[in-house]
Amino acid sequence: MVGLNDAVIEGCFAAVQMDPANGAAIGGLVGFGGLVTSSYFDFEVAGTMNSSGGEPKSTAEMGDIGTYLGWDFGGDVWSSPIIDYPSLVNNPHQ
Repeated sequence: MVGLNDAVIEGCFAAVQMDPANGAAIGGLVGFGGLVTSSYFDFEVAGTMNSSGGEPKSTAEMGDIGTYLGWDFGGDVWSSPIIDYPSLVNNPHQ
């Protein structure tokens, strides 16, 4: 999750509940700005469909490997979602 994005975000996801503080820009993945590609957030968990970048997906969609367009699940970074969300190859679900 990113508050102010002034860079490029590619191939990431978020599944966190949003809690606005001090009138901050709130988004499911990005609060404000930047370029975001092939990235997603769980709108059911976030409690919002709004985001400056990333695509809102349901919890069920987040558990579907077909959601993550352009992601390499056969490589050495991501393992496919088995239970609910993808995980890093070196940090699998506990």
